[in-house]
Amino acid sequence: MVSYWKVWESREPDNSFALLPSYLYCIGQAYPGTVTHLHQEANKFKYLFLAFSFSLSGFASMRRVIILDAAPIRVRFEGCLLIASCQDPNFQEYPLAFGIVDEDWDWFFRMLNTVIPDSDNLAFVSKWHSSICVGIRRVYPKSSHGACVVYLHREICTIFDNRDLADLVSEAARAYRVDEFHAAFDEIGRIEPECANYLEGIGFCHWTRSHCMGNRFNIMTCDVAKSVNSVLKEAGELPIIPLLEFIQTTLLTWFAMRREAVIAETSSFPPKVHEWICQNLKISEGLTAPRVDAFEYYVKGDLRRHSFHVNLKRKTCTCREYNSLGIPCSHAICAAVADGYAIHELVGLDYTTG
Repeated sequence: MVSYWKVWESREPDNSFALLPSYLYCIGQAYPGTVTHLHQEANKFKYLFLAFSFSLSGFASMRRVIILDAAPIRVRFEGCLLIASCQDPNFQEYPLAFGIVDEDWDWFFRMLNTVIPDSDNLAFVSKWHSSICVGIRRVYPKSSHGACVVYLHREICTIFDNRDLADLVSEAARAYRVDEFHAAFDEIGRIEPECANYLEGIGFCHWTRSHCMGNRFNIMTCDVAKSVNSVLKEAGELPIIPLLEFIQTTLLTWFAMRREAVIAETSSFPPKVHEWICQNLKISEGLTAPRVDAFEYYVKGDLRRHSFHVNLKRKTCTCREYNSLGIPCSHAICAAVADGYAIHELVGLDYTTG
């Protein structure tokens, strides 16, 4: 059983693909600055790239981490809906660009490069597929590329049939400090040397936070892109123009709701960041922070009896959580409270709602 609306929208005329150039022209007129690329061979549809101007304009305020994923299109034409997303300051999905291709990531990256150029401070997170890896190396050589930790966890479970080993790999991938990573990785090598060889083959810089050449912030998985996929799952059964209309309507609805939420927000940073800071504030209650120098503190007293050096001016901590995320860790908050420093001034500019 299907709804009347879906049946009506599925009545695709024979010349529907011939209407695409006109449709994309109208989209460009309605939203100036929208970027579209339609690739045809022998006057037949081949590839499509679409990036709405209202999505691209917001990327300047986002952390420069792009999450990649693909969703199958199951009805009138075979192919994949490729999605490039990022996270907004409240850790919500923020779609940037879409492509309809036959899993040709190289073409999609070349089109994406026209709106988001290559740079040293750009990072990608995706499943560890050869087509994605090759495409990023070719089109975005300056950027860093990290594997999705959830995907890696599943791969380890499948290859080595050991859930505990996969959990240890996930722990090593998420470690902030190099010494914490090596402690977990040495244990991996002791349990399963072949797994350690497999991970070394990927390259530490591609699947660990501690060795990442760029900055992934808190984005260790492709869950953001998968949540977009779940919303667009039903639309994948529609003809191509209704599919694009569904994407457009969905994005406009999301952004309107978030705009209203930001206007109503009284805090200087988003709710999710506020929640994170409150958790770290609670952890910091058992710590002490003697002053070393101006803005510098020696924080001690955690459960592992570790000590950390905090520099509030540089917004750094030797635990490296603060350095990676831009959100003050428990050690930085302890130092700020000890000196009467305003905690909200410690939060990185990437998370402000202004």
